[in-house]
Amino acid sequence: MEIAFFTNSLNHHQVGLADELYHLTEGKYMLIETQTLNEERRKMGFMSYNRPYVLKAYASDENQHRAYDIARNVDVAIMGASSFPYLEARIKKGGKLTFSFSERWLKQGAKNILSPRLLQQMKLYYLYGRNQPWYILSASAYLPYDYNLLRAFRGKCYKWGYFIPVRQIDINSLLLTKRNAEKIKILWVARYLGWKHPEQMVLLAYQLQQHGVDFEINMVGTGYMYGAIEKEILRLNLSDSIHQLGNMSNSDVINLMQNHHIFCFTSDRNEGWGAVLGEAMSNACSVVASITAGATPFLIQDYVNGLLFDLSKKDDLVNKVIKLIENPQMRESISRNSYYTMQNLWNPHNAAEKFIQLAESLLQGTECEILDGPCSIAEIL
Repeated sequence: MEIAFFTNSLNHHQVGLADELYHLTEGKYMLIETQTLNEERRKMGFMSYNRPYVLKAYASDENQHRAYDIARNVDVAIMGASSFPYLEARIKKGGKLTFSFSERWLKQGAKNILSPRLLQQMKLYYLYGRNQPWYILSASAYLPYDYNLLRAFRGKCYKWGYFIPVRQIDINSLLLTKRNAEKIKILWVARYLGWKHPEQMVLLAYQLQQHGVDFEINMVGTGYMYGAIEKEILRLNLSDSIHQLGNMSNSDVINLMQNHHIFCFTSDRNEGWGAVLGEAMSNACSVVASITAGATPFLIQDYVNGLLFDLSKKDDLVNKVIKLIENPQMRESISRNSYYTMQNLWNPHNAAEKFIQLAESLLQGTECEILDGPCSIAEIL
């Protein structure tokens, strides 16, 4: 079985999975890059990867012709970002097992229905793809809901996401170090954007101070709200309790995660996935995660490997954080479970294995019983 993945460019969220698929298929895996890596993405920390399985379709006419030939004829294709022309060629030919890899379409509700890209895909679906072996890899727990509203891909959506490498850590030693810390340390990592809600951390700091909690909040990232958050911290006299650290390297962020007790993931429904949630879990943080972000319902079992909170409910975040602070045994249990969730389930190797299992069963027309994690059925939430 040959597998090809079409996407704009190979990035750090995908390279671990790509390497695993190449290895598990014994070299029968290709990744077709449809675009060059632009300067904006480079500034965000994206980098080019040299891998034997990469075909740069944009590099020459010959490569582009080869990419279209692969799209039409490969056994299994995954169509990701900036891949529509290749998807269209494959679906119009017909009969080939195809997966579209996507975050949710209706992040902003009904007005997204007029998105040209969505209209383009829905036209292809209704005219050519409705009865094709065309399935969805849902990089958002809410994508099946969106497709259900659009009367498309019902019962054909599978759990998916962005699979970051999960490092082996000495979980017992790490939790012992956290247990012996002088104060509770809380971490937030994101761009300072409205829908990431950095202001929630300032409110949290103020409320924890009112409760007399001995704590420290660190915030990593930059963005247009950075200055406003800095002013609010000063206005509320919180400079001793909450610190803005600016941008940091991924390795430094990992070290921070391993030295913090609680991680707050405060994004709203505009967060298609949120890879930082998985990174925090991989490093044994006790996570308090917004229920509306795309990754949260797939990764978090409430009170098992994290706590869920609702941005629309007043004081829900602070109440959940205080619950973790006041219950160190529960906090440690959640940290341990979050690490094992990533170590055993939501990692590149397991995702690659489960995808191959799913694809083989669909090609053969047999039942595929994957009960949890990647490639299990994504229910409508």
